[in-house]
Formats: sequence, C-alpha cells, structure tokens
Amino acid sequence: SSGINAEYGVNQSCSKDSKMQTKLTQLLSLLILLFCVVNAKKKITKECPVGVVSRDRVNIYNEVGEKALTSGDYQTALACFNELVKLFPNSVVGYSNMAVVYKTMEDLEGELWCYEEVDRRGINDAEIYALWGKTLSEKMGKHQKGIEKVKKSLKMDPQRLESYNLLSQIYRMKEDYKNAIKTLKEVVTNSENNKNIQDWKPFWNIFFNLGNLLKHEGQGDEALQYFEKAIEIEPERSILPYNTAAISLITKDERLSTAEKYLKKCLQFIQNSKQAKKSNLITTSQSDGSEDITEGAVYYHLGLIGSKQHKYDKAIEYYKKSLDVSGSGDTTYEIAISQLGSAYLSLGDFQSALKVFDELYEKHPFPNFQYPNFDPQNFSTLAPGGEYPHPDTIFPEYFSSAFCNLIRLRHKTATWNNWQKYITDLKNLLSYQLSFPDVKLSINPWGLLSLPDIPTWLHDLVATRTMLDYERPANLVPLYKNCKTFEQEDTSKYGLDLNNHKRIKLGYLGGGLKRHPVGQILFKLFSSHDKSKFEIFVYVTSPPDDSFWSLHIQQHADHFVDISSLTDLEAAKRVAQDQVDILLNLDLHTDGARSQIFAYEPAPVQISSFGSYGIFGASWVPYQLADKYSIVETEYNRPGLYDFSKQTQNMHIEYVPHIYYPTYAYVESGHFFFSAPVPEISKTPQMNVDYSHLEPSLPNDKFIFCNFGKYYKITTTMFQA
Repeated sequence: SSGINAEYGVNQSCSKDSKMQTKLTQLLSLLILLFCVVNAKKKITKECPVGVVSRDRVNIYNEVGEKALTSGDYQTALACFNELVKLFPNSVVGYSNMAVVYKTMEDLEGELWCYEEVDRRGINDAEIYALWGKTLSEKMGKHQKGIEKVKKSLKMDPQRLESYNLLSQIYRMKEDYKNAIKTLKEVVTNSENNKNIQDWKPFWNIFFNLGNLLKHEGQGDEALQYFEKAIEIEPERSILPYNTAAISLITKDERLSTAEKYLKKCLQFIQNSKQAKKSNLITTSQSDGSEDITEGAVYYHLGLIGSKQHKYDKAIEYYKKSLDVSGSGDTTYEIAISQLGSAYLSLGDFQSALKVFDELYEKHPFPNFQYPNFDPQNFSTLAPGGEYPHPDTIFPEYFSSAFCNLIRLRHKTATWNNWQKYITDLKNLLSYQLSFPDVKLSINPWGLLSLPDIPTWLHDLVATRTMLDYERPANLVPLYKNCKTFEQEDTSKYGLDLNNHKRIKLGYLGGGLKRHPVGQILFKLFSSHDKSKFEIFVYVTSPPDDSFWSLHIQQHADHFVDISSLTDLEAAKRVAQDQVDILLNLDLHTDGARSQIFAYEPAPVQISSFGSYGIFGASWVPYQLADKYSIVETEYNRPGLYDFSKQTQNMHIEYVPHIYYPTYAYVESGHFFFSAPVPEISKTPQMNVDYSHLEPSLPNDKFIFCNFGKYYKITTTMFQA
C-alpha cells in the first residue's frame, strides 16, 4: 500500500504509537480474513466437492461472494473474491467485485489496490477503468487523473455510454461545462449518424444529462429539446424530464398546453409512487432527485399555467389543491398562497385577494428594523455582506411581491386602516433593497407613483435603479451612429448634434396616442407644429384604434408607424433608419412602456416627457421636460453605498414655465408647444347655490368631493386637509 499512498499523495507521517496501532489493526484484519477464507472454503467445499473443474469452482466462489456482499458479510465476500483471483489471477470479475466490496466498506486504499492490480497485470476492462476514474474524481478530487482513466476506458470500449456520461460528469465536477456538453453532444451526433441503432432507450441518461448541462449554461431552448427526447424514448422511466420540461415551457411562456400535459404526467408518477409505498413495493428512497418533486409544487405550476392562460378560475382551483397538500411552513405553500391572491386580484375579486394577502402578511410580519443606526433615508448605515442579512433571506421575492400587491389592493379598495404602518414597511423594504445592487426591487416606479405618502426621493431612486436592469452592453454603439447616411453640418443654431436635414425630424413614441388619457390630452399638439421647421414621426407601440383622437394624430403626422408587432431592437432600428433627430418618450414607467427601444439609442437626442411625473432615471435618455409640480427639485443622489451618480450625472431636467402638458385649451389659445401660460383668475367666483332641493340632508356650508376617475384617488390626506 505504500506505493499507492505515494502516488495519490496520502500522508505517511505518523508517530511510533500510531504505526504500532496500524500494524496491530492489519494483523487483526489478516486473522479475520484468514478465518473468512477458511469459512468460505468450507461453504464452497460443501457446494462443490473436490474434483470439480476449477472454472466451476470460480463461479461458486463468485456466487458465494456476491451473496455475502448482498447480505452485508463483507469479510466473507472479500475472502471469496481473494480465492477467486488466486485461481484466476487475471479475473476481471474478481478484482471488480473486490473493488465494489472495498468501496462499500469505504476502504479507499483497498479499492485503489484492486484498480492498481488490474493495471499492473495489463487487464483491459472498460468498466474497471471507468470505476477507477470515478473514484479518483469523486473521492479524491483528482479530476484530471479521473478523466485520463475514463478516456482509457473509452479506448477499450468506444460504445460504452456509461463512460461518456461519467466523463461528462467529471468535467462538470471540474466546472468545465464546455467539455461536459461537448462530450455528450459527440455521442448524440455519432449515434444519430449510425443507422444501425434500433433501440434508443440506453441513450436516456445521455439526453437527460445533456439537457441539464445546457440548462445550467442558459441554453434553455436546446435543453428543452433533449428533455423531450428523453421523454420520447422512454416515457415511463422518470418524473424528472417531465417536470423540468414543463417548468422550462412555463418560464418561456410557450406551449402551455404541453406543459400542462407533462405536469399531469408528474402527478401520475407521484400517485404511482404513493401506491407503491403503501404496497411496500418501494423499500429504499430514490436518490436521483425525483423525491424533491412534490405534489404541492406540481399543482402550483399547474396554477401558474392557468394564470398565464388567463383562466383564473382554473388557476385558483390548482393553487387551492397545492395549499391542501403542502404544509403551512412549506415554501411551496407560501408561494402558492401569494399566487392565489394574484389570481383573485386578476378576477376582480378584491375582497378574496385582500383576505389571502393579509393572511400571508400576518404570517410573515416585517422584521423589526432596529439595526444599529438604521435610517431608511440614508443608505450609508447599511453594509451589504456585512452584519446585515441579504434582503432575499428576510424578504423572499414571492412575499415582497405579495406585500406590494396587498398595499396596492388596500389602496384600490380604500381600506385605510393601519395605512401608515403599511407605508412605513414599504419604505423600509425598498430602502433596504436599494442598498444591495443585486436585488430586484419589489415594485416598479409606476406602481409606486400611484401610492399616496411616498416621498419623491424614494420614487426617484426606484426609477433610477429600475433603469439599470435594461440590457445595455458596455460596448454598445448607439444605433443612430450606425444608420447615418448624411454628413454632419453645423447645427449649433439648434444647440443639438443633429443630422443634416432641411427640417428637424421630431419623433414621438408611445402606446397611448389613441382613446387614452395621453392621446386625449396631446392630440391637438400634432396639428400645431410648424411644418416648415419640423417633420413629424409618430411611432405607436400599441395598435391604433378608430377613435377621433387617433385619427386626428394620424392625419397630422407626416409619418405614422405602428411598431407594436416589432421587437424592441427591430423598432429601434426602424427609428434609426428614419434618421429621427429628436425622439420623445411618451410612456416613461407606465404599464406596457417599451423603454428598451430607447436603450439602443436610435436617435441622437432622446427626451422623456408626458407619460407620468417623476424622473425617468436612464442615462441614455438624458433630457426630461418637467414643471415644478411634475418633478420636485430634489437631491437625486442619496448618500450611501449604492452610487447612482453615474446614472444621473448627465441628466438634464428642463423646467418649462407653468405646466409641461400642452393641453387642448392651451394649444387653442395660440400658444405653441410646451410654454402655454396658466390662465389667470382675477376673482374667485361666488357660488351661492342652494342644493336643498337635490338632497335635503346636505347642508349648504359643506361641499362634496367629486371624482370621475378611480374613487381610491380620494385619499385620507384629502379628508384631513
């Protein structure tokens, strides 16, 4: 064994006492082994009388040894296999079985001795070399040596699929995913070119493992193909590919009916497994990961499919089944209950949704934010990776999302009790999340904007942080630079770096230029431009309707382009090809906004305006039109660890006089563009009206709040004013 220890780097230094103890242990093991050999010989002599040919005697040694191994009598098994290799020194079966015994006993030295003997005697056996490579990699971390042994195994038997799988597995342990994938892909390619293969069942592991590797590397589409191949060649083998394929389809929002079929097959596997356990047909637990797929999780994913298909009644049924079979402390239970609330919300059943979200909130009260010097308005008191836990550990995404839905729902239903407590928790949640750059915020700027009692600085930071999530390659070349065909001229008279056009090409991009508040407010603007100076481009991100407002805008735009069916990149290329000089973002953070189009920089000057108040927060849309009401002058860069300065240092807020929305009345008054003055009211009119004939109970010294929009916009603050 000293040679083996030297080769594999086993520490040989020990004290005299430990050496003596080792010798005594070895002597005791030898005595036990001799006893087992004698005992085994007695058994064999009884079963195989003297005079029987040695080959039969070898088979009996092997049979008795295997029985001993199965029953846990490892010493007898070793004795039998020792005798076997004495009779046949080049017996592959003897060394292989002996290695299995040592492996079972966790005797690494004995296992390695078996492999060394095989190698020393020049025995060529693919299985033994594969086992050798697996042990070197898994037990000793000698991945490169393991790869060498498995490759030698493949030279002996190039058709051995188990060795290819093992080689790929070792590459994966080495975190060399490129070669792990390459190994299995070569098997697939060679096999597909082999017309003689009739039975593809042995390739199940190849397809399934390749799918997992591709999934790990973010190649989801290709991974899905291999999971479905595994399902096709052996449909009843395992629940694993069904579950993985279903989740992949749900994530991609594709072929949801197929995903539903796969999940129902998972339920069938689970039910069969339950029945088998009841019948005592399963005596050992599975170790392939299939036991991690729970019935509650399957029902939850079926509910997700229902939600994605807008079949909310069906989704609610599945979410409830998930809750029934999941424990109340189970993560699946909490995720399912949050989705159940969202499904009720989508159905318009606000009271049921409120009840569900409240239940989740009560089970998970917010932690007491009494950290030393914690100040939600000063992020420098938090230290990511320091003494403060990561937000995901105290605010799981499903919970923080459900909490934000709860606040918006209480707002929408005018459920104002304990409102300040909810708002305080929301401020703390967002302030805490903002302190960790890798955390996705629980609410978007538009959702935050609708809530009362949210400070401007918090909305501005949420907006700025949200824009960092858009895809912006570090080496991105703005599209407008790639699409220029005209030479530059001196455009200093405009104060802008524009193309050499006879008229400035002015573009508007948004989804509300129709029967929508934006279209209803802005429509008159499009018939008020000075066409001798401006060429007007309108890009709509949602299909136009036949309303008066849409038709008016179409009539007065020089170019009206529906880009709703184009991808963000295709839409950006279209704008760049039109050589638009100035592009206005009409949506900002509203629902359905296509901000990614602006991220490609299709125009040299990009401006945000109109869609909503509050800053847009993207460095690639550096200009914003505002008035003193829509954006309160504030300090954008809060002190703290997360530095927003790079995002906002080039931001220019252009404050226009009066109000920045060019409404119908202002345009009609003859004022152009954004600078229409607010009409002066010289004297407040006296309103001595007697309403007693309308409602006798209404006193004349009171007034009535009237709101022709959403009733929740009348907040408690208004009543307290």
